[in-house]
Amino acid sequence: MVCYKTFPKLLFSLIFVCLIFCLTPVNTVAAAEYPIKKDGVYDGVIGYGRSIDGTIYVPLRLLSEVAEAEVNWEAANSTITINRCDGVIIMLQPGNTQAKIVYANNEQKITMPAVAKLQGDTVYVPLRFAAENLLCGVEWDNEAKKVLLQKQFTVMLNETSNKFYILDFVNGKLYERDLNNKIVCLGQSEDIIEFYKTEMGSGWDKHCFSSVVTDIDSGCLLMDIYWDTVDSQMWTFWRLLITPDGVNNRSFICKNAFTQGNLYNDYFDGVNIWWPEKDQVLQLDAKTGETSAVYNYQRLLADMPAVQNYGFAFSDGEYMLLTYQKPETYYSNFPVLVNLRSGQIIDVFAELIPADAQSDFCYDGASPSSNLSFVRAEKGVLYFNYETWQKPDMQLTEQELSYQYR
Repeated sequence: MVCYKTFPKLLFSLIFVCLIFCLTPVNTVAAAEYPIKKDGVYDGVIGYGRSIDGTIYVPLRLLSEVAEAEVNWEAANSTITINRCDGVIIMLQPGNTQAKIVYANNEQKITMPAVAKLQGDTVYVPLRFAAENLLCGVEWDNEAKKVLLQKQFTVMLNETSNKFYILDFVNGKLYERDLNNKIVCLGQSEDIIEFYKTEMGSGWDKHCFSSVVTDIDSGCLLMDIYWDTVDSQMWTFWRLLITPDGVNNRSFICKNAFTQGNLYNDYFDGVNIWWPEKDQVLQLDAKTGETSAVYNYQRLLADMPAVQNYGFAFSDGEYMLLTYQKPETYYSNFPVLVNLRSGQIIDVFAELIPADAQSDFCYDGASPSSNLSFVRAEKGVLYFNYETWQKPDMQLTEQELSYQYR
């Protein structure tokens, strides 16, 4: 869940009233406009940059929205204050090339390549200044005459603790922001930087992503980032494990378009983290991240259906429940149970669903009439939700199915 902060409604009107007499005069010649495109958008133009006095400018409003920054106007000293999501504060004054950047332990004065300007009802800042200081990649495509805008971080919310986590891809840093907006840097990882270079830095207007964070009380931090091409031709799943001491940090990437027979997700059972890595599954202590057991799942999957990838649904240390989708199905997840000690494979789907009803799960160009999804495991019993849509009106009925495996 991403929290976007925008300008207060009266911000720009206050700027216009208070600053109109102190701004640097703008060239009376009409400024050329250039479209601004954001990553994750097909052909959508989210705004326009301008060439003013030979310098490319971009609207501060758009930058603040993409960078999830809070912008305030201080009338007493004619200063615009930009509060970045990672806690860094930037202060600048229209008509002045000097800007100040305040970090947690120090501050730095910088000289902008040109002054901030006001045109119409929009405040503009130089493109180069924005690219270097606002946590969003800003580039000028000289051949196409357009500005390319790409967010270089993601904000993740733990809905249990209501803490926010900011992942700065460019610098490889992870920040935690609590309910009082106190921001602490939890550490830095080369894995984060490498992920940005190989995945996010591969092109503009091609990707979008969502993220989920699991904060284990007094223990590890699990971060899942789902990375997708806009046309959904390739999914990338990135898992990041942050341990309290940083010694056992791990990173795992699965590209669904190019892999086969892999586990693409981790699993937390309340005590252990089940972590896929190359051709094995690691059983990790959720408090420390230390490895307590290792299972070779490629050997186990060798006798299973030849599908693209498997999802990790459940494990108790003796059994592992995996789910997969068949090419001809819409969204049904077919469960298989693996005995981690003996290697025995149990087709739970075939055990639960009668043979004459199994074809109802296939996708034939219209919506399927049945679906099976894993719900929970309790005391040696697996529980599933069995959905059926009765034709011709496709009325939905639901039924709980159980399978005792121990």
